Amino acid sequence: MVGIVMTRRGFIDASGAASAASLAAIAVPALAVLEASSSARVMGQPMPDGVKLPSTPGRRKRAESVGIAIVGLGGYALNQMMPRFAETERTHIAAIVSGSPDKLQRVGDAYGIPPDARYSYEAYPKIASDKRIDAVWRGGLGDFQPK
Repeated sequence: MVGIVMTRRGFIDASGAASAASLAAIAVPALAVLEASSSARVMGQPMPDGVKLPSTPGRRKRAESVGIAIVGLGGYALNQMMPRFAETERTHIAAIVSGSPDKLQRVGDAYGIPPDARYSYEAYPKIASDKRIDAVWRGGLGDFQPK
């Protein structure tokens, strides 16, 4: 058997195209439904009770750090996953996705996420082309996958 050596970044780059296509395949049908009804809009839930956002953004990301997009800003994402990702040295929160403009602003400000990396569900397919994002964690489904 011939061994194949691939870096983490190489794996992420190699798997990116397939993952981006699958993300678009999921998002496009949902957006088609929205476009069919001009009054339809994906709305997020209000901020869950008991969420403690950081008072200052965390440390700066390392050059080889993996950028994570957090999709869905529910209680588990806000109370468990985001604080843990923010504490690690080899991952950082690169983007967030929510149907709530209020949560996008409050959470984005708390974690130091640039305004152009705060996505609504209508703009969700755009994360596939965001070079800052290496992987996606989807709230509610509890899954983590390469982009």
